[in-house]
Amino acid sequence: MAFLATSVIEVQTGGSDSNGGGFDATGLPSGVDYSQQSGAQATLTSLSAINASDATKIDVSSIDYSCGIVDIGNFFQMLTGGTPGFYRITAQAGQVWTLDRTCGSTGATITGRMGGALASPGMGGKFCADHGVHKMKMYIKSGTYNLSSAGVNVVGGVFSTAVGNLANKGLHIQGYDTDRTVISSGNRPTINANGYSPTQMFYLNGTVNNHQNLTNMILDGDNQSLTYAAASDGAFYAVLNNVLIRNCDGTAACYAFDVHGCKVEDCNANGFDACRGMTNCWADNCTGRGFNNDLTYTYGTNCISSNCDIGYYFGRYAYLNNCISYNSDTVGFRLLYHEQLNNCIAVLDGTYAYDVYSSDQTNYLRNCASYNAASGRIDVTDYPYDFDPITLSADPFIAAANGDFRLNDAAGGGMLCKRAGLGIPGQLWTPDVGSSMSGIQLLGLVNTP
Repeated sequence: MAFLATSVIEVQTGGSDSNGGGFDATGLPSGVDYSQQSGAQATLTSLSAINASDATKIDVSSIDYSCGIVDIGNFFQMLTGGTPGFYRITAQAGQVWTLDRTCGSTGATITGRMGGALASPGMGGKFCADHGVHKMKMYIKSGTYNLSSAGVNVVGGVFSTAVGNLANKGLHIQGYDTDRTVISSGNRPTINANGYSPTQMFYLNGTVNNHQNLTNMILDGDNQSLTYAAASDGAFYAVLNNVLIRNCDGTAACYAFDVHGCKVEDCNANGFDACRGMTNCWADNCTGRGFNNDLTYTYGTNCISSNCDIGYYFGRYAYLNNCISYNSDTVGFRLLYHEQLNNCIAVLDGTYAYDVYSSDQTNYLRNCASYNAASGRIDVTDYPYDFDPITLSADPFIAAANGDFRLNDAAGGGMLCKRAGLGIPGQLWTPDVGSSMSGIQLLGLVNTP
């Protein structure tokens, strides 16, 4: 009996990468999950040994630990004497544990630990690479995890499913505060590059039927030269939910994800790069493009780019609804082929609010607003179809400089955008132009109206 899809790995700042680190009692007599405590429940010294006649069993010295049925389901990490790695305790009789497979040579004295959380996502990555199973979960408790290595899937290192058992398999990684619930505020765990410059801190590799997702996390690049803070294999089968990425230098903060409720801030790079599906996301103060996809097909709803070089830059087939560009150094929205923007707003852009860099007449603006772009609303050299344009004479936001992008009541400003959007035919309700929430509301930090 090997590890199952119901396997759960736990990472905590007070844990140890020598601990058992996980639990799964599926199909077994109910045990007690000791992985959610920081310290190991059992620490075996060289007084314990692999059974003399059965290499799937461990004879636990009573001096080391008093065994019980509550041990069943916990993971045991073999450190020395046997075959190094993680094992699942499937049965207990007296002072004997039965493991899910053989663990070395019969009679060999060993050391190892049962129970207790792991201490680094990198060691969680090692478990996933060596023993991971499709659909398993890994939880990371709130706290700051400083990298101590740029290595992949090693103690103190970075996490990757590029190789090993979980390549192209389903995986859920979730940060949490005090219990394992998905939260949109509170204390999320922070992974800090801590002076190291790995290619990325998290790399996920899913397939069309087996997505991998990272939820409720903060990735802090510590202003190091990372290619990406988070990246996928580029096939768009990985998801970021409620992830904050900050202080990254390099190509982009994140690459090739679907992103939902995420924020990128203070990065010397692009913000969201090659992301296909984007809802309720915010890119702020990036020296590159807030949202960038030179590839095909991008779908964005309720997103904000503020204080970036270019707000939104797309190659072809981008469809955006209720998105905002604010105070871009150059262009608010830059389009190429077959792009459609509905109910969007561009404010205080350095050149044009909307810029098309193709002579093809395949781009559409519907009910889109603009205000005070330095070079004008649209680059007329290659202009899009511009249906029902809204030209503002005042700033439409309550306090955009402070991250509040709700519409104000100024005549010629927010009032022109309220209930002015393209809605659903036959329905009495008409949406606003622009995002329906302020920047901080996008991330769930305050209640939505």
